[in-house]
Amino acid sequence: MSSSANPKPSIAITTAAFTLTLVLALSAASAQQLNRPELERLSRQYRQQLEAKQGTAYLRLLQSPDPAQRTLNEDESLQLMFVRPTGMPAFFHLHNLNAAKTVRTWDVWPGAVGGGAYSADGSATAAGELAVWDGGGVRTTHQEFGGRVTQMDSPSGIIQHATHVAGTMIAAGVNGLARGMSYTAPLHAYDWFFDTAEMAAAAANGLQVSNHSYGYASGWEPSGNWYWYGDMSVNATEDYGFGFYDDSAREYDEIMYNAPQYLICLSAGNDRNDAGPTPGGSHYHWNGSNWVLSTDTHGTDYQNGGYDTVSWTGNAKNVLLVGAVNDIAAGYSIPGNVVQTTFSSWGPTDDGRIKPDLVANGASLTSCTSTADNTYVAMSGTSMSSPSAAGSVNLIAQEFEIVRGTTPWSSTVKAIAICAADEAGLFDGPDFQNGWGLLNTKRSLDIVHAGSTDNLGVIEATLASGTSDDYYFVATTPDDIRVTIVWTDPPGTVSAPALDNPASKLVNDLDLLLVDTVGGTTTEPWTLSLALPGNAATRGPNHVDNVEQIDLANAPLGVYRVTVSHTGGLTSGSQDYSLVYRGMHYAATPVLGASRAPSFWIGEPRPNPVTGTATIDFGTRQTDVVSIHVYDVAGHRVATLVENSSDGAGTVTFDGSRLASGVYFVRMESAAQTTTRKITVVK
Repeated sequence: MSSSANPKPSIAITTAAFTLTLVLALSAASAQQLNRPELERLSRQYRQQLEAKQGTAYLRLLQSPDPAQRTLNEDESLQLMFVRPTGMPAFFHLHNLNAAKTVRTWDVWPGAVGGGAYSADGSATAAGELAVWDGGGVRTTHQEFGGRVTQMDSPSGIIQHATHVAGTMIAAGVNGLARGMSYTAPLHAYDWFFDTAEMAAAAANGLQVSNHSYGYASGWEPSGNWYWYGDMSVNATEDYGFGFYDDSAREYDEIMYNAPQYLICLSAGNDRNDAGPTPGGSHYHWNGSNWVLSTDTHGTDYQNGGYDTVSWTGNAKNVLLVGAVNDIAAGYSIPGNVVQTTFSSWGPTDDGRIKPDLVANGASLTSCTSTADNTYVAMSGTSMSSPSAAGSVNLIAQEFEIVRGTTPWSSTVKAIAICAADEAGLFDGPDFQNGWGLLNTKRSLDIVHAGSTDNLGVIEATLASGTSDDYYFVATTPDDIRVTIVWTDPPGTVSAPALDNPASKLVNDLDLLLVDTVGGTTTEPWTLSLALPGNAATRGPNHVDNVEQIDLANAPLGVYRVTVSHTGGLTSGSQDYSLVYRGMHYAATPVLGASRAPSFWIGEPRPNPVTGTATIDFGTRQTDVVSIHVYDVAGHRVATLVENSSDGAGTVTFDGSRLASGVYFVRMESAAQTTTRKITVVK
């Protein structure tokens, strides 16, 4: 890696020996460390803010004898939380073994219960690192939990939804069809009252992954009769909350920015197929002071073709928002295997950001229920897909700690999951239905476990304002290249209530570029059209998302430069980011200036010093004829690695086992140029 200004002291070497050094060094220099004092302050602030919003108007509704309001107060899937400044009541609303196979978590479980590719089961999770917030309490005595669930607050009662969600995350598998993704992990459980205050406090004490299968009621929702939750004072046809970045979304972003190792998993919602009554049918809407029975007409939730149906908190930038697809019991093989449920909410956000981030199984999931300690039920909804993802990304985070010796940033876990995702949808690239694709836990752990010669890897780094970071990679065989960057963006600005305000909520705008240094071609990241949400993704600058990804199918062998830069200023003068790649491996190559890549180079031997064999990458123009020889300190040739080759780029093996201990020189020569690397043989 190089930097065009003020080079940082660490470089992104992905050998097993150097990855640990890299991650620790960059984390120590990071602009974003766990900010415990600020999280504790935010916890107090969020609690006080909610209490302040639960004033006279809130109490009047909570105690109202009005039948329409009383119906909502008695609906177990709803909870009045506060009254918005416009006077509109705000209600939390629940987002009502094939799951593990759909997202390939089954493959990473130990062989006794799963595919055996790894031994990831959640047992490395410490108490307090995995949590769930839901509409009520979890039945902690269920046989699937074995004392591993701790209820951290005092909910009014246990409910089926919370118990089912918790089971999807951590059920032991007493019933084999109900095994949770992190099936040996401990879990802290909370109800949804004062959730952000509790989340900030828990994050200050080491929380890494949490699940939230609920959000604010939006558009049409049935509670006996139909209710329309749109704010008539803003728009009488469409609920402006769809796509809107509100205070709750900002709070989620704020918590994650101050706790950079904490990932919030959130269900996308189930609003895409809500139509309300037939035109002229009776329903309740809010007239500014009360719920009134009406026969007027409001648009369906899918009036925009099903797009723009992610609401309120779901529009946060830094969370992992999860949509729901049908199960794939036989496993993924082609994009056509991924079939959307009829209800899962679609993006974009009002400013055009890609939501959901990923999809997982949310149809007919079997899990625990709250009626008894040995009962189960099958449920559907993004409420089910989100805990599938949360339990799975917990395995990614825990495995990263085991392999790399350090806790990953939440942006790293998210980047790994997105880079590893299976293609979904009608077109290549992301879309507003499936986000970046179908979660693939197996490939995610392949990335985590990648060694020095694997075409996979992870880099955590910090971009300084006014600089760009260059990384060089080698593709030794034609392959599909994918590069993903994710960063935890500072919280955005909440605009005044309005319908479809396209003002960008991105604060720090990083940019990603891939250059084929041999062929000279440049590939830009994916971008989607806010105006034409059903269109295929195109390539170009992306100035709205804090995720950028480049795909290059059937990439020719050669040397590639990945550049991370930024547009505009950077808050606090820097921005941490996570870079994950597939289809090529890192090579420590010389850099000949900020904008020119080397066309004649030989990489650092890996490992060095060497006791047996070492791997060495090299690259040149295909018009060059090169040889690579090894010399001792006396100048005697002791080995030939390449003789008169014009392949352009490749990897060779140095065998030091037959050489005496000492220093040797690996020299690549053409008619016009020579370059040399030093290697030390140790017996």
